Amino acid sequence: MAIIMLFLFEASANAQSPTLSNMEISAEQESDSSLIPQLLSIRERMHKTDKPLFFLRIDVINAKMTVYSLIPEGIASYSLEEISTHLVGSPKSKKYPRGFGVITSIQRSPIWAPTPETVKLFKKRGINLEKFRNAKGKIIIPAGHKLNYMGPLKMNIDFLEKQASAKLERDVYRIHGTLQKDEKKLGTRCSGGCIRTQNKELLRLDELMKGGFIVVEYV
Repeated sequence: MAIIMLFLFEASANAQSPTLSNMEISAEQESDSSLIPQLLSIRERMHKTDKPLFFLRIDVINAKMTVYSLIPEGIASYSLEEISTHLVGSPKSKKYPRGFGVITSIQRSPIWAPTPETVKLFKKRGINLEKFRNAKGKIIIPAGHKLNYMGPLKMNIDFLEKQASAKLERDVYRIHGTLQKDEKKLGTRCSGGCIRTQNKELLRLDELMKGGFIVVEYV
């Protein structure tokens, strides 16, 4: 279990935020030495200081996601504890999101509204999604349907910086489940920008992080 420890103190009684004083980290965690203050800064910026903090680091190249929890160790002292690592389906494009984002909403049993590009891709595979087009002209795959790529849950990510990434040209990305037949692809770069996870693992993480403030980083 990897743990990064950080000790903070206030420079003066009137200081608005803690100042880095001393860090204890293992050699392999040296590159993460600035991680805890970054996470604390993001939580403060989002006015979520009253919530427990979780951190999801997504290694796009190796298609894995590591989950951490920020643990208070005393007065202005924290450790970053690794909880678990998961194989995921990560973006296949070289133009994928980068940097920090936050989970802004979590929805169980979500519908799926595929993009026009996805509808065309499915058609090439012999799957016609047009039958799901509603009276308003939108294609909506119902919750729980075997073709719903969201699976049982989706987490919406808003990146802190605008993403001119992945040809999708959008600002909201998601961590979501996957179709059972596609679980064999987890551990590979197979998505258009979102992060696909094993359904049962995603539901367990949702229970674990319920009520917390969740920071995500694509690296």
